[in-house]
Amino acid sequence: MNATSHEIIQSMDSIVWTLNPGNDSLDSLATYIPKYATDFLSRFEIRCRVDIPEDLPHWSLSAERRHNLLLIVKEALHNIVKHAQAREVWLRLKVEGDQFQLTLEDDGIGLSEDVGGKGNGMKNMRSRANSLGGELVLIRACASGGLKIIVTVSNMEKSCKKN
Repeated sequence: MNATSHEIIQSMDSIVWTLNPGNDSLDSLATYIPKYATDFLSRFEIRCRVDIPEDLPHWSLSAERRHNLLLIVKEALHNIVKHAQAREVWLRLKVEGDQFQLTLEDDGIGLSEDVGGKGNGMKNMRSRANSLGGELVLIRACASGGLKIIVTVSNMEKSCKKN
């Protein structure tokens, strides 16, 4: 019951964060997602390391964009907990030119050749990335077979207004 109530509270917090127009910025995303990931993974005794640049551009992000990025992160974290047998996860945010890149990398067992599996998780993550005008790439992360998920959204300056 404790785990279920924690999930409900975390889901409500995510909904409120997504709908709050005061959070329509890259800075807000860069604050919220690492906190969410760290809190979520700590419940499963998985360490979360975060690498975010201090000087992010002041880009505005719509609630829809933030929501899609958050759902990609949630699905990736769920998959890591459920399938990866990971001990550590690295979350990285990077901006280069007009591109925003979010990376989740684990030290787990990786994926079989049948990356899609029986569920819709990977398909949904790719669809969400595409809806953002971006792409999602999966890469074998390390010698132990971990997985790196990279979401790149191009033309952020054109699709997001600067403050």
